[in-house]
Amino acid sequence: MRVEQTLADATEWIEGEGLHTGARCRCRILPAPEGSGIVFCRRDADMFQIPAHIDYAANTTRFTMLQKDGISVMTVEHLLCALYAMRVDNAVVEIEGEEVPDLDGAALAFYNLLRKTGVKKQCRVAEVLFPTTKIVVEEDEGRITVEPSGGFEVRYVLHYQEGIEAEVCFDGNWRRLVPARTFCLQNEVEQLRAAGYGKGAKEGAVLVLDGRNKEDNEEAAKHKIIDFVGDMTLLGREVRGRFICERSGHRHNRRLCRMLADGMKEQKRQDVITAEDVMRVLPHRYPFLMVDKVLYMEAGRRAVGVKNVTINEPYFPGHFPTRPVMPGVLQIEAMAQLAGVLLLRDVECHGKLPFLMSIDGVKFRRPVVPGDQLVLEAEVVKMRSRSGEVATRALVDGKVVSEARIKFVIVEQGGNDGTD
Repeated sequence: MRVEQTLADATEWIEGEGLHTGARCRCRILPAPEGSGIVFCRRDADMFQIPAHIDYAANTTRFTMLQKDGISVMTVEHLLCALYAMRVDNAVVEIEGEEVPDLDGAALAFYNLLRKTGVKKQCRVAEVLFPTTKIVVEEDEGRITVEPSGGFEVRYVLHYQEGIEAEVCFDGNWRRLVPARTFCLQNEVEQLRAAGYGKGAKEGAVLVLDGRNKEDNEEAAKHKIIDFVGDMTLLGREVRGRFICERSGHRHNRRLCRMLADGMKEQKRQDVITAEDVMRVLPHRYPFLMVDKVLYMEAGRRAVGVKNVTINEPYFPGHFPTRPVMPGVLQIEAMAQLAGVLLLRDVECHGKLPFLMSIDGVKFRRPVVPGDQLVLEAEVVKMRSRSGEVATRALVDGKVVSEARIKFVIVEQGGNDGTD
């Protein structure tokens, strides 16, 4: 269970020109009390404060702007992405000027600044949002699809015209993501200048896409993920999910963020499958029932569940007396039980049991200890009438702790086919 974090100290002042205004500006980032979130403070406007929250996001297209009572801060997304990457929950951004300095056209300079300063843990438990339904946001040609997940995964599909196409998946490696620079299309440069954009654009800090360079296209797709992460920071909490972004931009990001912040009121909620429901499907009982609830179920395809690990688990006194660690075989068992719920949820499997046939590709990446919450994922690879193969993994605080590919045979309850 993750606790909130803030900066270990105030950063040094950084300054430069704003990407769009071209005006000289500077800012620094300071620690803040737990529960306060990210707040921008305009030193040149009587220390006026604007929370980095979707409630204050203006209706812009080329950048993200926070606005309150006529006072605003522009182009905040790259800095917000860096704060999210460093898992900084609470901070004050003191700024002189109406736009965050552009620096390198990416999030890298901010990320390095935060790493140099360091972070420190606070006492309050960090709030995490798990979307429990599939969500689709569509506008014009852009779309964002959200599926529940225990981690934070983003796939961006870039497509402007023939030759300017790319598809990039963010795998949690922030150092590969944050250097991606902002961009524009070659055929829109003059139009953007005439509209007043990019007055502070510096050579080498802005990609100009002409469709000739595949690496430039991929960098642009990565920068779109930077924008997405920065905009999701406006939720005011960490979010977990699988996000598929297709030709989307700030407008789509804001719509999704608003929808999530409003508790997904526009979506039809699926009931969480409780432990009692799980026991109607699986024969397991205390002390061997390893799924507390199922957050999401797409029959025949995918499920996300939860196992809360407490010090009261019966195996901890012996594994190990001086350092309690959840046995790896029980992590596999928890993943297998969720897979069993996924396979048996189908009406045709009523009254049947999933027996293990084989387990492949098992990996354990870090210990699971009392207080952790295992978020379990199971995704069907193959499904036949009497057998199935499921890819599973378990995550703690958004990071994979174990994974396995499990094959089952489906048998009648009370039957005996020699499988154990």
